[in-house]
Amino acid sequence: DVPAVYRKPSPRFILECIDQFGLDPGACWMVGDRLSDVQAGIRAGIHAALVTNGKPAEEPLAEYLHRHAIPAYPSLAAFIESTCAGAWRP
Repeated sequence: DVPAVYRKPSPRFILECIDQFGLDPGACWMVGDRLSDVQAGIRAGIHAALVTNGKPAEEPLAEYLHRHAIPAYPSLAAFIESTCAGAWRP
């Protein structure tokens, strides 16, 4: 059984991966389709983005994204195209 400390929005798993693989947190992203995904990224101190999969973000989620300046993309492909093309700047 996996301890609850590894469940999102806990940043523990993300932070352990960053440490284990010697990653630069400033170059890391947490991309997901739920609020807990975005929260985990923010709590880990890395970039976060929401993928809506074509669905509009519900009001509490949309407000959270706006408050934390989190970008939202209609698909994972759109996120990759945007970030790889250099359209996003921290």
